[in-house]
Amino acid sequence: MQKKLLAVAVAGAFTVAPLAAFAQSSVTISGFFKASIESINIHSFGGTAGTGTPAPAGGRLNGLNSSEGRLADDSSRIIFNVTEDLGGGLQAVAQADMRINIVNPSSGLPPMSGNTWVGLRSKSWGQIRMGLQDLHYGARESYLTDKGDLRADSISILAYAGGGGQSIANATRTPNVVFYDTPSWSGFTLRAAYSFSPQNNGATGLVNAAGLITGQGVFSGVPPSTSADIGSNARRGQAWNFNPNYANGPLVLGYSYWTAKQDNPNGYVTGSTASMDQRSDRLYGSYKWAGFRFGLAWDKSRLIGAQSFGGNGLLATGAIATAANITNAAASSGATLGNRNAWSVPLSYEWGPHEIHVHFSKAQNDKAAGNVAAGTPGSIAAGADTSARMFAASYQYNLSKRTSLALNYAQINNGAQATYNFFTSTSLGSADAAVKAGEDPRLWSLTVRHAF
Repeated sequence: MQKKLLAVAVAGAFTVAPLAAFAQSSVTISGFFKASIESINIHSFGGTAGTGTPAPAGGRLNGLNSSEGRLADDSSRIIFNVTEDLGGGLQAVAQADMRINIVNPSSGLPPMSGNTWVGLRSKSWGQIRMGLQDLHYGARESYLTDKGDLRADSISILAYAGGGGQSIANATRTPNVVFYDTPSWSGFTLRAAYSFSPQNNGATGLVNAAGLITGQGVFSGVPPSTSADIGSNARRGQAWNFNPNYANGPLVLGYSYWTAKQDNPNGYVTGSTASMDQRSDRLYGSYKWAGFRFGLAWDKSRLIGAQSFGGNGLLATGAIATAANITNAAASSGATLGNRNAWSVPLSYEWGPHEIHVHFSKAQNDKAAGNVAAGTPGSIAAGADTSARMFAASYQYNLSKRTSLALNYAQINNGAQATYNFFTSTSLGSADAAVKAGEDPRLWSLTVRHAF
């Protein structure tokens, strides 16, 4: 990736005093523009589609459209890196990562919603930073979506639990993070990260014994700016991530540990999977030989009930929860409500300007199905098929070092009660692309990427 180094002091733009103040700082601008022309189909293939009623093979219930063509952004971004030498090998560092939806600028993305932070760096002891950062979910040793369609990422399987309905580590940046990275010791590095409030959609305020939000704590679905502890009787949230890595020559090995507790789990709707505590372990690695790369990723993720008061007394539909709903949700506090293993095998081959990437991924049945009384919101029924399989392939042609084209195919086959979907299919694709239980999404696309 070619980067352009710009002096912050631009002639004529500042007075002499500001020029002196910024004389030792530099700004590096980089990023890429990336978009995909997509054809997506959602079929039930004769299975059940959410309601338990068999859908016609190859179609959806009630005559709904099962396919669409669309233009989707692939997380385009402009990144500003700032560095100032402080002397003695110490540097001040900062990054502003601006995500832009180039196909629909009115989509409402926050202006700096990418990895954005500030901190200190030293060659001798590493770097410590604070801000907003990707943690845990993206480690999979697959390079398919570097230039291919983002929807085809194996994160679609690896970064979701609860039958596919709940993201692990947000499946995006974690807010309110302080993180430390060691220098490289012969290829070995370690990241240690702590978040004061890890959820991107938290709830604040007081909760009474009936599980109903009171006063300032009306559930709004917006994330707390930092923590939601002062003035609340709710549990404090936090998250930890430990991520040792080894990368030396053709070999890459890594492990990532993630544990998270949300601020005020009772502020979420009764039985909400988003309110649950998370524990996840990820092992991954790859080996490159000539133009071939062979990889493997394995993930074990658990969801643990945390609504000691039974939630806020509402259901996800907006209806008022029954006394049984609240009682069952409260009784499940501390119980393992989701426990699934998943794995992915990525393979790639490069020759000249050509690249081929494939991966086969699988989420196994949830081992915790039936741990909660039937009918409890967010519970998985005993015997439910929550497994899923995913295959994706991408042929990529590099027009230059910065510009590429990619032809992509991906398909997910969901079990009867699984809802795994393509990564960012609704957030960067279209809101109507959500799948119902048992439906299978399929994708063909052409991706254009230009990096700078």
